[in-house]
Amino acid sequence: MPRPRPHPIPAILLAAAVSAVAISASAAPAPRPTYPVEPPSVADTTKFWTLAVEDTLDEPLLTFRSTPIPVRARRLRIGDIVQRCLDAENTARAHIDRYEATVLSKMIAWIGPEATPDRQLVSENVEKMIWTPERERVLPLKREQYILKHGEREPWDDDAAISIGYRDFNDLPFYLEDVDDYRFEIRSREIVDDRVIYEVALEPKSDFEIAPKGVIWIDSTEFRILREEFEFGDRVPMPLFVKSVGPFVRERVRIGDTWAWSRFLIRVELRMGYLRFLEGNIPDGLEMQVEFRDVQIHEKPVGIDRDADVPEAGEVAE
Repeated sequence: MPRPRPHPIPAILLAAAVSAVAISASAAPAPRPTYPVEPPSVADTTKFWTLAVEDTLDEPLLTFRSTPIPVRARRLRIGDIVQRCLDAENTARAHIDRYEATVLSKMIAWIGPEATPDRQLVSENVEKMIWTPERERVLPLKREQYILKHGEREPWDDDAAISIGYRDFNDLPFYLEDVDDYRFEIRSREIVDDRVIYEVALEPKSDFEIAPKGVIWIDSTEFRILREEFEFGDRVPMPLFVKSVGPFVRERVRIGDTWAWSRFLIRVELRMGYLRFLEGNIPDGLEMQVEFRDVQIHEKPVGIDRDADVPEAGEVAE
């Protein structure tokens, strides 16, 4: 059985930390998202049939604009929800023929106590990303790279810049790839117009795995993941150098008929201050924010076998 793996974005940060390269953008965790869904008309009450009784506090009828609507869907267990998410994520990836976006990333390091840190912007990049199944191109539009030297910024080799690639954020989420290694629990349900937003908590089953835990929000209509929040807790990668990893936040927005990642945020605290007498560029912490703008997603033309590349989904344990 494959071991749970961290997101590629935290892996990029940790590699940068070991190289004494500071990363990030000063930002607090984002508030819970608003869900961009269109309310249905009274005439289209069949949309509400996707609701189950437990979603409406055991009420068999849902009143919408003074119209009573029967609640007909069967109850979904957490295993059903996770399996549908896995199927939806695989199908969406198989449909993409071309992806384009402008990627903005800001990186900040800090030195000093967490309450009153000396923050330094060490990187600000703008890149054009173009991805197809055959190739990927990342075109730099703006790059400003620095390295900390005894608390001061100095120019950094531009060739050493860290670019955000398509697969860094668009691979299958680790908790869906290794579903048998995680516990899932429905924390809450929120009715938003004609659908339910499930708030699902997850954590690794093993107390000895170095793997993140957190919360995801799932749209019950299409079973796409709208938001993720994770942290590594007490067990972090490379504990000799890393004190904590988190929060790590990812958010999606609606682009046409699909969902696309729009924003990342991650924070890493380090334990490498004791090396500062050797190298003056060791920060106490890193933050990173990535934003995707002007996203365009082109699906494969009609007639192409879109299911050919969809991995076979395994059974999800209850």
